[in-house]
Amino acid sequence: PPVALAPLIVVLESPKVIREYLEKRPQDIVAIICAESDVFTHEKIPVWVMKNSVFDRLASTVSPQKLMALCHKPAWKMKPVVTGASRFFLLDGVRDPHNLGAVLRNMKAFGVDVLLLSEDCVDVFHPKVCRAAAGAVLSIPCFVITDETVPLLNQLGARFSMITAKGEQS
Repeated sequence: PPVALAPLIVVLESPKVIREYLEKRPQDIVAIICAESDVFTHEKIPVWVMKNSVFDRLASTVSPQKLMALCHKPAWKMKPVVTGASRFFLLDGVRDPHNLGAVLRNMKAFGVDVLLLSEDCVDVFHPKVCRAAAGAVLSIPCFVITDETVPLLNQLGARFSMITAKGEQS
């Protein structure tokens, strides 16, 4: 049933990102959804064509771009990812999806390997995060910090630098 699949699927609403994934990771795309006014075809991936009015109700934006893709969420395992990583970024309490998406986009540009998030951060697969991240949400491993995270990072010799907007000391 669709409800059982929801935690495993993310919706992409950017034609540019969808085309990038069609080129680099077609196996991660479950289906493509397009509006009847802008029909899209693909040889190997199912394409669902919908009436414009139905498509517009499904989209998370006011003026959708008439193309969406259902993709498998990455199934990263913390220990192997963290073991092979050298650059980490940790966010605490970021609740605005646009901000998290911008951070992910910049992390990809600057070659940061892993994003660690506090429990009160916005979900990395929120539609606005996915849109703002321009595809980085599916290529940068993201983990919510748990009780096991810090000991694992210490064991691996990870080093951290921290910044805060309210800091008094440098």
